[in-house]
Amino acid sequence: MKKYYLGIDVGGTNLKACVFDEKGTLVARKNVNTPVKAPFYGHYERDMDVLDESLREVIKGAIDEAKEKEDLKPEDILCVAATGHGKGIYLAGKNGEHIRPAIASTDFRAEEIVRRWENDGTAQKARKTILGPIVACQPAPLLLWLKENEKDSYDRIGHIFEAKDYVRFYLTGEAIAEESDSSGTALMDLKKRAFSKELFDLYGIPEMFDKMPPVKKCSDICGYVSEEAAARTGLSKGTPVAGGMFDIDSCALSCGKLEDEDICVVTGTWSINEYPSKSPKTKAASTKVSLYCDGKSYLVEESSPTSAGNLEWSMETILGEKSYEKAENIAKKFKADGCRAVFLPFLYGSMDGYGEGTFARITTETTKEELLRAVFEGVAMSHRAHIERLLQSDSGKKRLRITGGAARSDIWMQIFADVCGMTVVSVDTKETGALGAVMAASVAVGRSKDLAEASEKMSGEIRTFYPDMDEHVKYEEKFRLFKKLTECYK
Repeated sequence: MKKYYLGIDVGGTNLKACVFDEKGTLVARKNVNTPVKAPFYGHYERDMDVLDESLREVIKGAIDEAKEKEDLKPEDILCVAATGHGKGIYLAGKNGEHIRPAIASTDFRAEEIVRRWENDGTAQKARKTILGPIVACQPAPLLLWLKENEKDSYDRIGHIFEAKDYVRFYLTGEAIAEESDSSGTALMDLKKRAFSKELFDLYGIPEMFDKMPPVKKCSDICGYVSEEAAARTGLSKGTPVAGGMFDIDSCALSCGKLEDEDICVVTGTWSINEYPSKSPKTKAASTKVSLYCDGKSYLVEESSPTSAGNLEWSMETILGEKSYEKAENIAKKFKADGCRAVFLPFLYGSMDGYGEGTFARITTETTKEELLRAVFEGVAMSHRAHIERLLQSDSGKKRLRITGGAARSDIWMQIFADVCGMTVVSVDTKETGALGAVMAASVAVGRSKDLAEASEKMSGEIRTFYPDMDEHVKYEEKFRLFKKLTECYK
């Protein structure tokens, strides 16, 4: 009897449920937009009631589609696991009730608190424990912001979740955190792999320490689908639900086997550039460190919300329609020296804080087509800037393994190769986030011995792009200008 997994992916603005078979083949998928609202500048929030209804819709929709395609029965689903954006904060009251909207990972309302901590030494003290910088969208500064600005909501907090941990709570009623996601909250001692009471005291939020759920690993069984959730979603009551993982870990797993020379690049709303490492030591001050889902490594990461998400706005604004095919055909017309315009892809935030996107080096002769090509290039340059910071700690990285939206575009992959001067491997895997989650699910129910085996048998095919070094040389001047302009947004 054929068996399946259900993977759920909570993105920045999109929610997906995907049914995979045991080979990692996508069988069915349902996705809905879950709008992030901005009630005030820098405040990005997600309505929890809408999220609950969207979870019901996507899970039921994916199961119904799989029933039609493969005669799937709910009991054929071996395990469920979720992944999701890190950072941000999803809260529940003492009885599991909603107490306020979730705060998204693009939120920067707590920027002033982070600056305060940097000036008074708090951030430097915390760095010894969290092994990286504090950023405004992490739960640590957001909790203090709530304490100072929404005391009523703060006092009602019963459980503190990351995005995918809330999904598991919705399905099982069990309040549990997962290691890889929790390690990006700025609330965990990464060497001890546990939430740190000392950090909560340092931040001025000591009463929140007891609100943190117990921490499990990504492939642990963390509960079972409840009777109520089964009735809502069409899942079978009692289906195991695994821990799941931070979406940057999911995408790294979906890249296939990462060699020592590889950097994993994820192109979504966020520009994620990362590699597993035995050591948490880094050189660039902006480099973040979290716990990798394999349970033994660290994940060294450079990231910002400056990636492929910028293209959607650009298509609608410049082209007047959301057509990837048309955008790619326009981008193909240019070479490195054929487009003078430079784009900073900071529509959702800059590389070192909040900011606003901008075009530079444009004249009355600049065309819409040139602006669109500049968006493709600007995203690649933002990734390169992050990659250069990673190379300060490990200069042996020579190849990029890329997943996410941009990985489906041959022209964009060639631009990445030419801008970075590195070989690019594009991994042809559908729904990389959800797929990484179900790799953990397969380990949880004993169908794979470990994550490495699950990744090897479930990852997709690859395409390789080699840099045109003549084009790379031409991009150097434009990249130097890109970095100078980026300094304006610190």
